[in-house]
Amino acid sequence: MQTVKFEADIKNNSIEIPPQYKDIIVKHVKVIVMIDEASPKYDFSSIQGKLEWDGDCVKAQRELRDEW
Repeated sequence: MQTVKFEADIKNNSIEIPPQYKDIIVKHVKVIVMIDEASPKYDFSSIQGKLEWDGDCVKAQRELRDEW
């Protein structure tokens, strides 16, 4: 079995075989699709400005750093 690796965009439910492989890929093939997914971005607007804290944020950060 021969393995060929390339990247392609899916257009109209089809993957175009690059020209350099069209002569060797003329029969049944096994296809593995790997999808690059960007990490989902959470929309924090629903909680923006709703958290309140009366402490000193700089002091709290320094205390956390001192724990290391």
